[in-house]
Amino acid sequence: MYIYAQKALSLTQRAGLNGQKRIMSTGHKKDTLQSFTGQENLTDAQQKALGLHEISSNYSQEVSSLKLYLRNNSISFQDFKNEVRLNFSHIWNELNGNKLQTTELIRRIENISLHLISVENNWEKYNLKFKDCEGLIHHIENNVSDLENKARVLDQTIAEMCYNNTMKISDKELKENTTVTEEITNVIRVH
Repeated sequence: MYIYAQKALSLTQRAGLNGQKRIMSTGHKKDTLQSFTGQENLTDAQQKALGLHEISSNYSQEVSSLKLYLRNNSISFQDFKNEVRLNFSHIWNELNGNKLQTTELIRRIENISLHLISVENNWEKYNLKFKDCEGLIHHIENNVSDLENKARVLDQTIAEMCYNNTMKISDKELKENTTVTEEITNVIRVH
């Protein structure tokens, strides 16, 4: 942008200097113009009109080149402006996205803070419940060991009962088996 401004300034300055040179040389051109045309009786107004026409044609070329230069720079500036606008739009969208993410993070932090405050406010209650649980655990452990002892006693009692029943059944079966064997032996003898 700075370079474009310098170029425009230098062209403007050059146009001004060229105009001054032309104006200075206009007097010389008047003499040559008068001698060339052979008309020395031209009025000052006519001479000025001829000189201005010559100056204006040179200026019009420089003005048209300056207009072309400015038009090219205007197009370049428009391209640059569009690029900046597009970049700004991308940055703005990213900022809005980051803003939404930041808002979501702030909301989550607030929820965590509220939860921590709730835990802190209820800490005594939780601590009492924890101590109650410790007492209950100790009580449950005692009950479990009592149940284990009772289970051992029950196992022994069941084992003894089974043994005693087995013994009673064995004696009875032995007597029955002996009786059957004797009867079979008697039947065989008879035959």
